[in-house]
Amino acid sequence: MGALNIDLMEQAASTCLERGLVVIVEGILNAARYESMLHRLSAKTPRASLFYAYDLSLAETSRRHVTRAKSVSFGSAEMGEWYHGWQPLAFVSEVRIDSSWTENEAIDRIAADIAAARATGR
Repeated sequence: MGALNIDLMEQAASTCLERGLVVIVEGILNAARYESMLHRLSAKTPRASLFYAYDLSLAETSRRHVTRAKSVSFGSAEMGEWYHGWQPLAFVSEVRIDSSWTENEAIDRIAADIAAARATGR
């Protein structure tokens, strides 16, 4: 039956893209499972598609996780089952966000890139 969550994510993102909205697809996305969907979404819009990915060790991911409200729902052991390390997408160059970036630096960079793309009509 396929991965319904991937189909749902693609349908929701496509609907928003068709209406000219800025769409952020976010999550722990294993490239082997999500790359085709992300590629299709990128191809559906004449505007810029911007890609960012965290490149963090499992230890750093676990350290950051304990600061989140969701940390009571699952811990490092469960994250270890999902963790796949750096998985660059084959069809695009991503901005690689490593452990040296602060949360605000990542947010500021993404917001500035979106603003620049909108200003140029991309």
